[in-house]
Amino acid sequence: MQYYSELAPPTAVTHSIYFPFISATSNNLIVAKTSLLQIFSVKSTTSHDAPSEDTNIRNDRSHTSKLVLVAEYPLSGTITSLARVKIMNSKSGGEALLISIKDAKLSLLQWDPEVHTISTISIHLYEREDLQGSPWGPDIGQSPSYLTVDPSSRCAALKFGQRNLAILPFHQPGDDLVMDDYDPELDGEQPNHDSPSKATIAESIDSETPYSSSFVLPISALDHSLRHPIHLAFLYEYREPTFGILYSTKSPSSGLLSERRDILSYAVFTLDLEQRASTMLLSVAGLPYDLDRVIPLPQPVGGTLLLGSNEIVHVDQAGKTNALGVNEFARACSSFSMADQSDLGMKLEGCVVEQLTADSGDMLIVSNNGNMAVLSFRIDGRSVSGLSIHQVTEENGGACLAAGASCSSLISRGRLFIGSEDMDSTIIGWNNPLLQLKRRKTNTEKANEEEESSDTEMDDLDEDDLYSAETDGVIETRRKSSVEDTAGGYKFRIHDTLPNLGPMEDVALGKPYQTSPDAILPSLELVATCGRERAGGLSVFQKEISPEISMKLNIKNVNGAWAIHGAKPAKALRNVNTNEGGTISKDENYDKYLVTSEITKAGEEESIVYKLGADGVKELKDTEFDPSAGATIDVGSLAGGTRLVQALKGEIRSYDSEFGLAQIFPMTDELTGAEPKVISTSFADPFMLVLRDDSSVIVLEADASGDLDEVDRGDGVLKTKWLSGCLYEDRSGMFIGEMDAGRNDRKNVLVFLLSAEGGLQVFHLPNLSSPIYRADGLSFLPPFLTPEYLPKRLQAKEILTELIVADLGDQTFKSPYLILRAATDDLVIYSPYRSPSPRGASSTAPKLSTGELRFLKVSNPQLAKPPGEAAVELPADPAGPDIKLDPLRVLPDLNGYSAVFLPGANPSFVLKDARTDLKVVGFRTAGGKAVKALSPFYGEKGRGFIFVDVEGVIRIANLPPNNLFTHSSLVTKRVRIGEQIRRLTYHAELQCYVLSTTKKSGFKLPNDDELHYEWRSEDISLLPQIPHGSLKVVNPRTWTVIQNYPLEPNEVALALHTLTLETSETNPNPQPLICVGTTHIRGLDLPTTGRILIFQLIQLVPDPSRPETDRGLKLLCSETVKGGGVSNISSVGTQGFLLVSVGLKIQVRGLKDDGSLLPVAFLDVMAATTILRELRTTGLVLLGDIRGGLWLVGYEEEPYRLRVLSKAPKSAGAAAQQQGPLGLEAIHGELVPVNGGKELQVVVADSEGDIRIWGFDPEDPKSVSGTRLLPLTTFHTGHYPGSMTLVPSTGPTSTTTIAPTTPLTPLNGMDTTPTEDDPSTKTPTTTPPTYSLLLTSPAGTLSLLTPLSEPLYRRLSALHSLLLPSLPHPASLNPRAYRAPAGGSGSGQGLGLAAGSGKAVVDGLVVDRWNEIGCVRKREIESRLGAEGGDVREDLRAVGVGGVLGFL
Repeated sequence: MQYYSELAPPTAVTHSIYFPFISATSNNLIVAKTSLLQIFSVKSTTSHDAPSEDTNIRNDRSHTSKLVLVAEYPLSGTITSLARVKIMNSKSGGEALLISIKDAKLSLLQWDPEVHTISTISIHLYEREDLQGSPWGPDIGQSPSYLTVDPSSRCAALKFGQRNLAILPFHQPGDDLVMDDYDPELDGEQPNHDSPSKATIAESIDSETPYSSSFVLPISALDHSLRHPIHLAFLYEYREPTFGILYSTKSPSSGLLSERRDILSYAVFTLDLEQRASTMLLSVAGLPYDLDRVIPLPQPVGGTLLLGSNEIVHVDQAGKTNALGVNEFARACSSFSMADQSDLGMKLEGCVVEQLTADSGDMLIVSNNGNMAVLSFRIDGRSVSGLSIHQVTEENGGACLAAGASCSSLISRGRLFIGSEDMDSTIIGWNNPLLQLKRRKTNTEKANEEEESSDTEMDDLDEDDLYSAETDGVIETRRKSSVEDTAGGYKFRIHDTLPNLGPMEDVALGKPYQTSPDAILPSLELVATCGRERAGGLSVFQKEISPEISMKLNIKNVNGAWAIHGAKPAKALRNVNTNEGGTISKDENYDKYLVTSEITKAGEEESIVYKLGADGVKELKDTEFDPSAGATIDVGSLAGGTRLVQALKGEIRSYDSEFGLAQIFPMTDELTGAEPKVISTSFADPFMLVLRDDSSVIVLEADASGDLDEVDRGDGVLKTKWLSGCLYEDRSGMFIGEMDAGRNDRKNVLVFLLSAEGGLQVFHLPNLSSPIYRADGLSFLPPFLTPEYLPKRLQAKEILTELIVADLGDQTFKSPYLILRAATDDLVIYSPYRSPSPRGASSTAPKLSTGELRFLKVSNPQLAKPPGEAAVELPADPAGPDIKLDPLRVLPDLNGYSAVFLPGANPSFVLKDARTDLKVVGFRTAGGKAVKALSPFYGEKGRGFIFVDVEGVIRIANLPPNNLFTHSSLVTKRVRIGEQIRRLTYHAELQCYVLSTTKKSGFKLPNDDELHYEWRSEDISLLPQIPHGSLKVVNPRTWTVIQNYPLEPNEVALALHTLTLETSETNPNPQPLICVGTTHIRGLDLPTTGRILIFQLIQLVPDPSRPETDRGLKLLCSETVKGGGVSNISSVGTQGFLLVSVGLKIQVRGLKDDGSLLPVAFLDVMAATTILRELRTTGLVLLGDIRGGLWLVGYEEEPYRLRVLSKAPKSAGAAAQQQGPLGLEAIHGELVPVNGGKELQVVVADSEGDIRIWGFDPEDPKSVSGTRLLPLTTFHTGHYPGSMTLVPSTGPTSTTTIAPTTPLTPLNGMDTTPTEDDPSTKTPTTTPPTYSLLLTSPAGTLSLLTPLSEPLYRRLSALHSLLLPSLPHPASLNPRAYRAPAGGSGSGQGLGLAAGSGKAVVDGLVVDRWNEIGCVRKREIESRLGAEGGDVREDLRAVGVGGVLGFL
């Protein structure tokens, strides 16, 4: 009974494609991250380049391309390919997206502008078992599949299984016409011979699907010689769908190179879709054996590029070949004729090739280590005569990529997207001054020739033909001579990046460094590895934003604080750059005043103004500001900042920039004489909205002199009772239309009002007589909000308390959002969008109509805790006035972010990055106290904020720099190390991290081997690259490397842990030591050895210039072991012994006084061990090997021995004959105590991304007295496992509660007992500790597997079943089938339940979407569950990140 949830979605980019998807004119980059589909638009910003010294190169502004996320969709499947398809009459006018999913699925998607999301046109499944060629062949999921689409979108082909090909034809505009021999790209415009009009054709096809029936055929049906297909792709410039395929009649093998040297062939087949037949057009045989990719080339080059490990081969349409060897092995491995550029020393395995420009056809090659090179073609007429490669130097940006790429997409001229699984994906821009100069010269020559031609009388056709031929020859000669020159002139630079948190290979828990006494930090932080090669580094995760406190003010009993800048009339605009008089210094625009609302000792409310300066905060006196006027509700500025407005309970006061009183506007109602009190205000120059306690609103407007006048209210505004409202200046035209937004005669200020009935009304000021938009069904919180929406069940409403509209985003892109605050403090967020006008609508209709503006609910799984769980109850002053919290606060500029802050017991920021969706991120306070008020603050340390906690303490703070706030549900800080990190561990006593890193180096066979004398004569320059390891100590004070301990040559650390061991036979006091297990990487003919290294982390005398270097490693033990490398290492028992796996042996060793290791016990195994885990201090050890074997071993201390207690039984089927119960390699595993330690479960992750769970129960008869592990369930995660770590569950959940005094099992020698002042870990009961499993993957995912109690599991499992039919599933993929174990998606099993006696794992990715449905559907589900109001919400909060990882 477990619950699976994701804390961080996939971040490693696997596939990308660029085409107009949202509309016919849009520029969209579509990115696939394993199971996450993201749609971006590309925005261009302008910056000025430095002047060029070359006078022939134009000094111009440079355009920087930035990515802006449009939408993202988690898919229930693993994406294997992306392709674009031009379909007839798409809903948006753009093209369609065809994606292929693992296990032979295709889904055709288009953009639906009416609902502002993707729409599935069709889904095609080709996973039937009868398509398998042989019963002993691999499953569909184990065979590589890829998708290719005809450039003219006539059909798509999916290669799946070993030799299966699925063809999906698409309809074309001429399908209903007799146009068999007509191709628009080759034959030009079709003459009109009384053919049907385009409109008639569109109407006939609109009623049909854009595709026709697909069919599947074996690849060998095309030709009997296609026995071993390697790769295929559709080609350009053919009348019929034509593809090129690379194949062989025998399986290529490097081990049989002498017999199978050049055995590959390349053939071109054309398809007849109607007859389902094919014809071979050409064939080229005798190609090198290592070719593995077919890359079709458009004009001007054309033909096909065949890519291998050591060479590149170009084949044109006539079958002519040109080859180029890029290293010394090209000649050694092939007799194929090729040009020699072996001095490049390039390795093309895993490289990415993309065309740079259509003018010359140059292509960029990105190798698997991040190096870049340009491939150029020498073209004679329309034929390629040669190839050449020029490597990009570091000066030209050749080192801007730190690791290899996984995909690439040409965005526009001079822009290229490089996706990667090993580093941040980037947009790189390029320019070539030589090409620019060449174009200018060519244009000048053409202009001169045209001028001479116009002045010359052409009366001799023969001379004219002769002149024309001579000109063509001159141009072609120039082109051939300039190819090599222009290829070396490319210069690259990075425009934008998509951060990648993967691959995560290991994690550790550590304590954050206390930078200052006022720092607010969590109990622990999570550190994970990320990146490969030069992109290697660390990711530091925290649950909430830990602010950087710059000042703590000595002001007490404060209820509210507002920082404000008073501008003089001559300097009304807060522009920090320039003004009419010249440059303004930054301090001119700093906030000068601080207005506070305080409670005196007598219990009275007063307001005080303080002067902010370099010497501190001083009370401002000798002004007309009256402190005795009462409590301040809000403070703002109008009239360009020249008027400072103070909202009191009974009046509005206006001051000049020096707090001279200018006007008092009372709240007295002239008609009734009532004196309503001000509750809240909202400012949008020149207007001010005031909400009063009688549920009425008034709008004040500042005139040219700054005086406030009331705006006339219509009858509708006067008669309606309002709960909340806000002002918003519509700069983008989202609400009023782009045409009106572009007018400069007035500001487009809108007022949004929330009525007492829960309806939304929008007015365009100063007109309050009639709303421009109205939605009465807002309080039902539907997924799509339209003016017409009003359900029948009117009682199914959400209690809303506040409404606000604000721009969210960063400096790259901002967009408006509608944010609603519920009575539970949950935030419901809507994104406005414009739907297209209905068909048949009059073109004279107004720009803004109620049918065009709609709202789409944004997914927000963040749930607020109840007010009763606040660390400190919000008190009420006994003397009279209640302490009330501020409403939602808009922060227009928070260090570049446009954000919204939620005060109260759940302080949170609503943040959005241009590259991500918005996130509600928690705000950490001292002791978890509530926040009463927050205001933006601009000072010397940038644009931060000033906040007041519930105890009335004022702090000035800022967001922590260099953090990622919206890329996952955790706040992330990344640290660059520059080498790939394999393992890491944390030393709790000295608070340092120890890393195991690797760096590639050349491997040469040893010359002193007595059995292989021929190795001495080995003479190669391109040596194989193997990792060379080292240990690094990182101090979290500065996150820099303070010590580097290199290992022996060709030695790599496989295991690294901080273990508590006894260091002496006479001294029983254990110490935390750094234990390392290594192996030596050598040739296959040499025996493998390893070492066991034990270090002590000690204090040193630091370098005076680097005080953080006061710690270092001291070697205590170094022992070489034979029989294999030390693959795993752990502590065992209670006596401080060491447990290691060496080859086929499991050994228990003890550390002696002389630094040697004493053998204590051992156990022989049958295969190399991949899993070795001990449940701390219990002696229970889990073992797993590469063949899928799984054992539970017990360690006994009297006498010392290892004994097998239980095994996982072999599964039925053919896999059991050769492999263990998993059938696959066991990668990671853990022993998990559940049910208060009364039960023990074994959790294992295999190489297919399946989580398999067994139970150890000796009392169950099926276990045969405990000798067999009982299979419980299997759950498919979709990601290859990176690490699996047992962590304590310390949050306030309904089932996994831990009292502050309950000690937890230490991790890495560190006590994880929650701190006393951490409110997230305090519970009223003392129960046994519970644990969760933290899972990582190379794709960058961070997930949790949490045990559940029986009642909670039943409720969440039932909720999961009821949510599935209520939610839209992107690409029409089935979540149940996706979670089934690998190869069992068609078995119909639910929730990933495999054969076993246990219960299924609850998929948290489905349950977390609870807030996406409307209130009506929520009430229906709650009634079927038998749950009362709020029960489901509390269950979801119990299994959230705050409920499980409360210590972060």
